[in-house]
Amino acid sequence: MRRIVRGFLTTFGIFVLLFNATGALAQTDPTKVLVGTWDVWVKGVPNPERVLVIRSVKSKEGSGWTGDGRYGFTIEKLGRSPIDISLQGTEIMLEFVSGEKNPVKLKLVGENKLEGTANFVGKGGTTNRAIKLEKKSTKAE
Repeated sequence: MRRIVRGFLTTFGIFVLLFNATGALAQTDPTKVLVGTWDVWVKGVPNPERVLVIRSVKSKEGSGWTGDGRYGFTIEKLGRSPIDISLQGTEIMLEFVSGEKNPVKLKLVGENKLEGTANFVGKGGTTNRAIKLEKKSTKAE
């Protein structure tokens, strides 16, 4: 009987922790957490480092948000990249097209981390590359 009670309490405790962690992310305000300068690493390309600057995030009519983004190889050479931001279940998702015309899809995995894929379009077709971002500053440079 003690085993059953202990097992139930352990399972219940894990459930409560997971629920609270998921709820906390769902309650994250994209207009605050996304704005800033993000260091970007693209896996499997010769020059993997990039920069994403999100200057502002505003609510869209209906649902979701739109971000005023700048993306490029260096802070000095950023191209404008409007960002579509949506809530899918409890996850905050971002989508934009890079200056090289590559679609990028990201998911917020923490207040300072984004992860996803960049679909590189080339002569031989398209290749999905893993992409990770870490917030460097809460200021949009």
